[in-house]
Amino acid sequence: MLVNGPTWVTSSKVGNGALNFDGVNDRVSVSNSSSINDLDILTVSAWIYKNSNGGGNAGRIIDKGNKILLYTGSSNGVTFGVGRWTTSGSWGTAGNTFKNKTWTHIVVTYDYSNLSNIPNIFVNGVMVTTTNTQPTGTKSSETSTFVIGDNGGGIRVFDGIIDDVRLYNRILSGQEIVDLFNQRLLITLPTPPTILSPL
Repeated sequence: MLVNGPTWVTSSKVGNGALNFDGVNDRVSVSNSSSINDLDILTVSAWIYKNSNGGGNAGRIIDKGNKILLYTGSSNGVTFGVGRWTTSGSWGTAGNTFKNKTWTHIVVTYDYSNLSNIPNIFVNGVMVTTTNTQPTGTKSSETSTFVIGDNGGGIRVFDGIIDDVRLYNRILSGQEIVDLFNQRLLITLPTPPTILSPL
């Protein structure tokens, strides 16, 4: 569901359109589904065209109830976080990993099966070094809403264009990630979705 009117634009990276988020209150809310709950292994990917830092200097690319979250910060680094553990974990790249107002492809792979596992973050097909705050404790279940362009609360809004968001229930290989970046694994996007009333 499109909430508060993210707009369909033709200046996309993949296919025939993408969604532009105004950095104020736009988001996409994906209905709860058992197919994307409690993913123990996962890959998330997206093309982004960031105008500014967004809400709280941490505009969300995706956020699943803070259990899986991906955002960019004021230094133009990429941060990935997981929140199913007793104490959440987060990993971030160095600053200036990418530039504003430039199309950037971001992919993260993560294995939730072990507390000590570290995600791999790829920017434009290349794995980048991260610093980390390792999670602690035990893993819980989650059934959170999957949100694109915000955290769902209107305070971590994304300012810019997001295209071709993907969530896999497996870890993509390095070659598959390169292929995604080079647009060899394309899908044909449908006609622009209907904008529904705000929640």
